[in-house]
Order: sequence, then C-alpha cells, then structure tokens
Amino acid sequence: MLEWLKNNAATLIIGAGVIAVLYFSLRRYIKNAKSGGCAGCSGCAYKESCHSYTKSKDKS
Repeated sequence: MLEWLKNNAATLIIGAGVIAVLYFSLRRYIKNAKSGGCAGCSGCAYKESCHSYTKSKDKS
C-alpha cells in the first residue's frame, strides 16, 4: 500500500487540488445564486423571476 502511495503521490495531490477548486467554485456559485447575484441581463430567459431584475424594475 505504501509503495502504491509513493508511485501515485503526484496524481493524488493534483486530483485533490482539482476537487478542492471545484468544491469552492460550486460553493461560491450557489452562495451567489441564493443572494440574488444575477447580472440582470436583458436577454436572460429567467429575468422576470430574477431577484435583481425585479429590484431594478421597482425603482423605475
């Protein structure tokens, strides 16, 4: 088992790094989506239900 870990250490470290980057990216995306972090694009199909779009529409 120890020999296998030595032979695959670089692969395991890189794989752990990729998984960590994906985890933090997904976590940030979900947090941003829950807080209404939409760009307010006029061409977006979901703009009517978008939190930031309805806020800017109410101000007008």
